[in-house]
Amino acid sequence: MQQQHNTQSIYREGRIALAISALKQKQFQSVQHAVATYDVPKPTLRRQRAGINSRRDYKANSKKLTKLEKSAIVQHILNLDSQGFAPKLIYIRDMAN
Repeated sequence: MQQQHNTQSIYREGRIALAISALKQKQFQSVQHAVATYDVPKPTLRRQRAGINSRRDYKANSKKLTKLEKSAIVQHILNLDSQGFAPKLIYIRDMAN
């Protein structure tokens, strides 16, 4: 079922790309004609033409640390562990903040 959904999504993205290309080449007089011809959602077509990324392309707000910061904290935890000290959550939280 998941594969079928992915396939449909890929086809829809392809139709959107074709619609945008046709609009750029002035093959349609209006966005509405392109929407009807390529069977794509009008809001999605408008957003992509305006260069607005979809929500799935944005980084999650919950990821507050960069990869470098994250690896530094992990390395510190591993150093503490190798020395026989248990890393306490409060200290790790302070490092992250």
